[in-house]
Amino acid sequence: TVTNYLSTNTYSSTPVGLSVGVGGVVTGFTCSTSYTITATNAATCQSTSTSFTVACQLAAPPVPTITTTAATCAANGTATVTNYLSTNTYSSAPVGLTVSATGVITGFTCGTSYTITATNAATCQSTSTSFTVACRLSSPATPTVTTTAATCAANGTATVTNYLSTNTYSSTPVGLTVSATGVITGFTCGTSYTITATNASTCQSTSTSFTVGCQLAQPATPTITTTAATCAANGTATVTNYLSTNTYTSTPAGLSVGVGGVVTGFTCGTSYTITATNAATCQSTSTSFTVGCQLSVPIVNVGSPVTIIEGEQTVLNGVILGNSIVSSIWTPGGVLNSLTFTVSPLVTTTFRLTATNINGCSSFNTVLVRVLPLLKIPNVFSPNGDNINDKWVIPGIDKYPESSLSIYNRYGQLVKKTVGYKNDWDGTFNGKALPVGTYFYVLDYVQKTKKTIGGSVSILR
Repeated sequence: TVTNYLSTNTYSSTPVGLSVGVGGVVTGFTCSTSYTITATNAATCQSTSTSFTVACQLAAPPVPTITTTAATCAANGTATVTNYLSTNTYSSAPVGLTVSATGVITGFTCGTSYTITATNAATCQSTSTSFTVACRLSSPATPTVTTTAATCAANGTATVTNYLSTNTYSSTPVGLTVSATGVITGFTCGTSYTITATNASTCQSTSTSFTVGCQLAQPATPTITTTAATCAANGTATVTNYLSTNTYTSTPAGLSVGVGGVVTGFTCGTSYTITATNAATCQSTSTSFTVGCQLSVPIVNVGSPVTIIEGEQTVLNGVILGNSIVSSIWTPGGVLNSLTFTVSPLVTTTFRLTATNINGCSSFNTVLVRVLPLLKIPNVFSPNGDNINDKWVIPGIDKYPESSLSIYNRYGQLVKKTVGYKNDWDGTFNGKALPVGTYFYVLDYVQKTKKTIGGSVSILR
């Protein structure tokens, strides 16, 4: 193209033959030939271009030749560029394929139509015809073989539960036949087999191995031995011919048979049978049996602990629940067949009431009678610093931790108040020694029974 073309000029070429059209487009050239263009204006003046050459059309690469292989039962098909050139680059539509140095094509989605485009160094391109890589042939469903357990009356059975009439079936070892309903016949019980399904594409799938069990043997009938109930426990039951290789169940349900045949989990007084099941699932059932209930035991109640002061007495009241009580006794003391017992112990004592019924079953309960010391309160002390009677000490007051002590002077002024007196009053008030004289106290020493002592105490120095 003459890019500075003017319509008022005329244009000629060397060698001759070129034409310059409107817009400056040059035509009539022979590719690869060198030319110059001369412009002549109305004054016949001329100007000549530098020489130029129009290049010839670039060579296109060979059209890629695609060879495919058929899919198999094990894999998708394949595709290869059989005229692959390492000087070309290869792309695909749709995108995603890769062509290896040996022309092998990867990255495809089986069943999808593709084309391959080769591009040479001159960027010229050639595109293959479309091709499709076939998907892997479908294998038949793996035969699902369901067996039923052998019984005490017959061998087990085997069935191909996903049987298809379009498949053919064979076995290893040979000899089995699969019917139109999937039922397998021809086996030898106790022998391991596999079933292979073959479809119309000749693809195969093989089942896991299976064995049809042989007719089973029954276990020995359970022998049940029971022991009588006692005052302390229900009776017991034992499977005396227990075998650890059997499992045991009961009717009604709920019993367990442990190692050694010991039966647990029963409701006393209920009739049961035990069924033994061996490893072959054959069963034998015992005769019915009943475990006796624990003999009734009296229920004894003697109330809550009691606290008294030395020299006092208290009445213990017992309650006995249960039928046919034949005797009762309080100890210590030996009082027979009485629910009440008046006691006056000198020290803290535990009393027991024991009851016995017609079955010879006994039970007891105890009650604690706590004896607190009788307080003997001194009426004088001498807090003069000689370490003799410097504090007002009430012997036994530590046995009354909830006691409340109030001390007043002769004018009624409170000079000491404490709960749980610790024998620590040294005749002071607010840290100062009180004057010699008589003081008055009130001691509430058993709060629950409102026992109160009042009196005087003198301070001497």
